[in-house]
Amino acid sequence: MMDYSHIDQFFSRWRGKETIEAVVITGTFSPMNPEHETMAASYVRNIVGTDIPITLSHEIGSIGFIERENASIINALLSKAMDRALHGLQFMFQHFGIHGDIYFTQNDGSLMSYEYALRYP
Repeated sequence: MMDYSHIDQFFSRWRGKETIEAVVITGTFSPMNPEHETMAASYVRNIVGTDIPITLSHEIGSIGFIERENASIINALLSKAMDRALHGLQFMFQHFGIHGDIYFTQNDGSLMSYEYALRYP
């Protein structure tokens, strides 16, 4: 069973003081068992709403805690900027009558979908 009291305390201290732009949830052993990160994300989603991106570390990095934590923070920081950029691109395509799916090339040459690029900038 998960104790959500610390999450409540954290967000009650932040409420009304500063704008929350993104949330990162990092569990120590989440690459082996992501259940706690997923449960915490679901609980946080009810607090912050659907407009705030939530990054889960087990979805981003490898097994090393610090590397995974840092990669997750960078992902969260980039998510708002990527959201604005990709929605702008989508608007421009619609404005010029270009219809079709949007894909992006990754460093390894593979393609990622528009939705994937939004989630993992």
